[in-house]
Amino acid sequence: MQKSMTLLLCLILHFGIAQDQEWQRQNPLPVLVQLEDVDVDPSGIGLAVGEEGTVFRTTDFGANWEAVESGTALTFLEVSFVPGTGGQQAWAATTGSTRVAHTTDGGQSWSILPIGFNLAAVNYLATPTEDVIYACTKNGLVKTTDQGHSWEEVTPAADQNWDSISFVDGDNGWMATTEGAAFKTT
Repeated sequence: MQKSMTLLLCLILHFGIAQDQEWQRQNPLPVLVQLEDVDVDPSGIGLAVGEEGTVFRTTDFGANWEAVESGTALTFLEVSFVPGTGGQQAWAATTGSTRVAHTTDGGQSWSILPIGFNLAAVNYLATPTEDVIYACTKNGLVKTTDQGHSWEEVTPAADQNWDSISFVDGDNGWMATTEGAAFKTT
């Protein structure tokens, strides 16, 4: 009786629910590392990033993926396309506490850039414009206005555990902490 019920439940789940799903699985490729983030530009170029410098790239909204050699063993924690660049420019947060990764060719090649501040792993990025990039760690925030050539610390408040960042343009943004505080800048 229990086997019959289990089989019936499996058939109901397979034929009843599975066909009504709005999500379709799109594996980049069989991987043996953990993927951490994915971002897709309106142009159809997308990047999936993860452990040990893993990068997968799509040019057709995820229908097909190819592995890309990033040239680093750093784990990419987050990836973010720069709006208005047609999927050509993107930044990646890395576990290297003083570094971020940057691409100007849609993820086909990567440069590792120093940020000059030893705050912790860069966990979050905001890429509101081509020149203005924010890199957020659990301990602070740094900003560049020259595509990563120089960085300045712009942490809103000391002794906070930063958890997220979002910008709508180069000037207007928000940060939140794990303690429930939100900060805004204009």
